[in-house]
Amino acid sequence: MVNKKIRVIQVAYDRQKRNALPNSLGLARWINELYAQVQAIAWGDGSIVLHKGLLTFNRRHPDAIVYVMAHEIGHWVLGHLGWKHPWCASSNRRHKQCEKDADLYAITLMRKAGYNHCAAAENWKRMLYKFGNRGGSTHPTPRERYNYLRCKR
Repeated sequence: MVNKKIRVIQVAYDRQKRNALPNSLGLARWINELYAQVQAIAWGDGSIVLHKGLLTFNRRHPDAIVYVMAHEIGHWVLGHLGWKHPWCASSNRRHKQCEKDADLYAITLMRKAGYNHCAAAENWKRMLYKFGNRGGSTHPTPRERYNYLRCKR
């Protein structure tokens, strides 16, 4: 059921693969490593790229995949992409706030659609245990995300 709702767009990957010269094994390896990462990207045209690593990491957690998609949709709906919302890109602190806003949008959307919104916090808990508490300068850490997304029982 979830697979029908998920549209994985790999246009950039396919384009890079087609344009790579036969002797450019380094580029092909880099592309494969990039798409093995546990991440997703929202493009300004409304498309969402879910990397293979993200799908593999969440293969037993379909609601977590729905959360990631809802988060990326949140960036689009909230106007965080490109020139529409330069405020998000103006500082790392503001970028972190945009990430948090997209997270909160995602769980609201999941609740309305009848999905388990607690999967969002569980996703970050699993990320924390698997990869540690690294968030970078532009994204909240997994622990921060777990704390503000955690379902109160």
